[in-house]
Amino acid sequence: MYEISVKGKARKAIERLPHGPHERVLKAVEDLAEEDPRPQGARKMRGTDNLEEWRVRVGEYRVVYRVDEDAIRVPILAAGPRGSVYR
Repeated sequence: MYEISVKGKARKAIERLPHGPHERVLKAVEDLAEEDPRPQGARKMRGTDNLEEWRVRVGEYRVVYRVDEDAIRVPILAAGPRGSVYR
């Protein structure tokens, strides 16, 4: 199992989501702690300096994260509506 760490900016963004999307995004983040933090539907980010970033779609929302295999940790970098999470 992987340890999830939610960075400050991502934590605030998740807390500001409306109730329904908030619950779905939290569930998606919790699911990343399972055996493989790259579930079906997760995509590797392109066009970033660090190609180790991943994203997972949760309806119209996105969760951007990295996978640290050495520390068995998944830091959550950003979360929110599609248009704002990639800026």
